[in-house]
Amino acid sequence: MTAALVAAAVVLLLAAVLLVLLAETIALAPLRADGAVLPRGGALLAVARRVDALVADVSGFVTDGELQVVAVEPVEPDHDRNLRWFAGALQHQGEGPVARAIARLSSSGRVTDVRRVPGAGIEGAVDRHPVRVGDPRWIGVTAPPVATGGHTVAVEVDGRTLGCITVAERVRPEAAGALVRLADAGLTTRLVSAAGELEAKRIASETSGEVTAADDADGWRAVVTDLRATGRTVACVAGPGTWGAAPGEAALWLSTGEGARPPTAGGPVVRLPDLAVQRVERFLAALRALPARVRALRVAGLALAVVGLLLAGAGVLV
Repeated sequence: MTAALVAAAVVLLLAAVLLVLLAETIALAPLRADGAVLPRGGALLAVARRVDALVADVSGFVTDGELQVVAVEPVEPDHDRNLRWFAGALQHQGEGPVARAIARLSSSGRVTDVRRVPGAGIEGAVDRHPVRVGDPRWIGVTAPPVATGGHTVAVEVDGRTLGCITVAERVRPEAAGALVRLADAGLTTRLVSAAGELEAKRIASETSGEVTAADDADGWRAVVTDLRATGRTVACVAGPGTWGAAPGEAALWLSTGEGARPPTAGGPVVRLPDLAVQRVERFLAALRALPARVRALRVAGLALAVVGLLLAGAGVLV
């Protein structure tokens, strides 16, 4: 009986010591569950206690990398149907994301004599009608109307300009809801777009988020600095190619690591498989719960130690 009590006490005391010493390592496991690669050391625990703001590049975060048609602007209102039909049919023979987006406007039709003109566009015959789709200057449109940000092409049928079509990055359907949940969790989120004011306004209207047009380091720095001036601790979501425009004042960086070089100053860098808003949301939720998990594990370790000491005392008394 005595030997059993002492043996149990030793096991519990060892478990308690390991639990207390490894509390942080064990608590980090949920952060790795979604494919995150974490920095070494205790930097994340310190950041987890403070992060309450997020600055994110819209590309890859609230958009999914595909393009969609965001504006169809015929020269005359009755040209709208033909504009969509002929452009969509011809672009079934096109290449690249712009062509894929426009091709969704119609079925493929009967297309012949297709010729791609590098740097200009594509031309061919759709149901025997000569059609050209491409750079507005190639079509002869000097000032195409653009209702929103993105990439604009002009469309010509039978030698007559029918209008322009604009494509831009497709907003993730879950983006608006995720931004609301981040706000409900106490995170102030600011989105940054390098595609200009018009695109920033479109993203803002589709996500109900606050979007700033910033295509250089000064723009990024202004957003981060404004948040820090209000006492916020900022985490940044930066995709490939963003590091050159990213200030080093952020407390935490989230990146895919593809083509990205960490900033020379600022907080630790976490690598994620992608920067989709829902993945970032899950990671930040797990990160902000990290201090509580560490405390719970250490309390559990102390409780095991107390039980082990009581068992050891009982064994001695017996």
